[in-house]
Amino acid sequence: MTNLENICGKFNSSIENMKLIVCNELQSIDTTKVLNSDALKSLITDKVGVVERKYKDQRVCENVANFIMVSNNVVPMKLESSDRRYVVVRTSDSHMQDTEYFDDLAETLTSDFYNHLFSYFMTLDISKFNPRQIPHTEERQTLLEANKSVYELFIDETDFVSLDERSLYDSYKQYCQEYGYMAASKRTFLANVKSLLDVQNGVYTKKNFSE
Repeated sequence: MTNLENICGKFNSSIENMKLIVCNELQSIDTTKVLNSDALKSLITDKVGVVERKYKDQRVCENVANFIMVSNNVVPMKLESSDRRYVVVRTSDSHMQDTEYFDDLAETLTSDFYNHLFSYFMTLDISKFNPRQIPHTEERQTLLEANKSVYELFIDETDFVSLDERSLYDSYKQYCQEYGYMAASKRTFLANVKSLLDVQNGVYTKKNFSE
């Protein structure tokens, strides 16, 4: 599937009864107008969902979809620091255009191979498997860094330990001016950094330095 509007948009009946959906060629998060990150998060975790066909009423159905997303872009989607949904990996290009390698590989994909693979998966002990414990790969870290909000960047890149409310906001405005960001209002700024800093008696402290 190349058009994510078919799964995240209003008319999303293509996801109904789909066990595995492969999303090809995801665009950069900076350019795509289709990818609704919140809707996609719900599709990944919700057990039931609402589907709608064109000119048909909405209806509730069981959500059994799993997703594989493929992209050549460095930042194809929004990934938050608290995310527990996405495993991010980079595939090797060492055999790109190597037809001999893929011809040999194709010859190994016999019925016996698939029978053994099926038996392996069916007998694998996953009783202690926790799908929320996601491998933290280098590619995942790159995506997290690229998706940081201006509030997170300000805290990471500004040299302070503790500041009072007014000084913190003044420092934030200076940071925005220096790096070309539009500063939010004081109320919006404080609401967004409250969870990123330790706050006590009107003093905001970086979490690495709190006692």
